[in-house]
Amino acid sequence: MKYFIARNKQWLEFVWIGIVLVFFKLYNNFIFEQGESYIFFVALFFVPLFLELVGSYVRRKNKAKYYIKHSSFLKLIESNLDKELIEEITNKTRMLTDSDTLTIYFGPRLLGKIKFTETYASISLIDTIVEYRFFYGPTEYILTKYDESGFEFRPVTYLFQRMLFRIDELSSLDLVYKEYYKKKKVIAVTLEDKGETLYFYKDKSNRKLSEKQVVETYINE
Repeated sequence: MKYFIARNKQWLEFVWIGIVLVFFKLYNNFIFEQGESYIFFVALFFVPLFLELVGSYVRRKNKAKYYIKHSSFLKLIESNLDKELIEEITNKTRMLTDSDTLTIYFGPRLLGKIKFTETYASISLIDTIVEYRFFYGPTEYILTKYDESGFEFRPVTYLFQRMLFRIDELSSLDLVYKEYYKKKKVIAVTLEDKGETLYFYKDKSNRKLSEKQVVETYINE
């Protein structure tokens, strides 16, 4: 309703003033007695003033939306973060917040972090190299097939939906995390849930992996 008023306030003001003038013309032919002149001026100017206030409010609101939309995608994320993402996460699990990151409990022994930068958002597991990245625009820096891009061309809610999908996966109680070492260097990692691979990364310089190289297995139970 307020947007209709803002778009048509000039016509509404014109129609209202015409109605008031016609009414008082028929009522008393503009001959005012006993304070009727005050009623006339209030009726004449109150509604137009109200319409102007509504129009001003809508203009300020639209200006703020325009600024957010045309600044950076990160600004758009921040303006919708609490309602569209954090509330959904808190319905699923516990979380801690600070000024830079959101820390999530994926299970009794597994913590994760959500981070937002100027170019991408990420979900990572603490003390691992598992990281899912969500690039806002097209990029050449995708490290694994689990990275995604192109979110700035979609509603910001789509980014949150993809992040919530990953959070649901990582909230499983059957996660198994493995690190493959070679000469004290991590050359590959896997994250699995009941045999299904949720994340895999391997150093391209090491072609073959051996189960004998697994020196650490993390089970979220």
